[in-house]
Amino acid sequence: GSRRVAKTKEIIRDIPAGTVHHQRAGGGGGYGDPRERPAELVLADVRGGVVGLESARDDYGVVVDGGSMTIDAAATAALRGGRS
Repeated sequence: GSRRVAKTKEIIRDIPAGTVHHQRAGGGGGYGDPRERPAELVLADVRGGVVGLESARDDYGVVVDGGSMTIDAAATAALRGGRS
C-alpha cells in the first residue's frame, strides 16, 4: 500500500475499489447572528444533543429549562433584548 496526502480543496477522482480513504474536515461556523435563530430550533438542537444548555444560553440567547426541556420565554426575551 501507499499513502497520499491531498492538497487543500483538491478534488480526488478515480479512487480504486478497495482503497481506504480517510478525510478530516472542520465544521462550519454557521450563517448569521446566532441570537436571531428561532428559539424553537435552538431547543430542538438542545433536545437532540447538538447544543448544550450553556451554549444555548451564552451563544444563542435561549434559556432552556434542563428539567422540563422547555424554553424559558421571559429569560430568553431578556437575553435577546426583547426578541425571542
